[in-house]
Amino acid sequence: MAEAFRQAGDQDETQLFIELVYHGLGRTKAGTTWKELMDADLSYFRGPLAQALREEGRDEGREEGLDEGRAKDVLLILRHRGVHVPEDAAARVTACRDQQTFDVWMRRALEVSTVEALFD
Repeated sequence: MAEAFRQAGDQDETQLFIELVYHGLGRTKAGTTWKELMDADLSYFRGPLAQALREEGRDEGREEGLDEGRAKDVLLILRHRGVHVPEDAAARVTACRDQQTFDVWMRRALEVSTVEALFD
């Protein structure tokens, strides 16, 4: 459908259908797939939905980058202090997406002697 919309020519009409599909699919798995397809093709589309999706993608990228940086910081502090960090613990830290949890872990990383104590 994304390719058909690209070839349709009339951007105003196409934008209407893109938005209808987006809102109709909602937060379903198909909606996620549609959003991913549209993210890849958004440079062609100029409507408000395309702009919103581009901005949403940038915001998500910033948040993911922040989370990754905080996880790396926690792990760096632990390892620098000589705390052994097994792969499963590192994966748990890396998978975290909660800023409050990172705040707690950051403070604990400065004091704990085991990685288990980080999670207590």
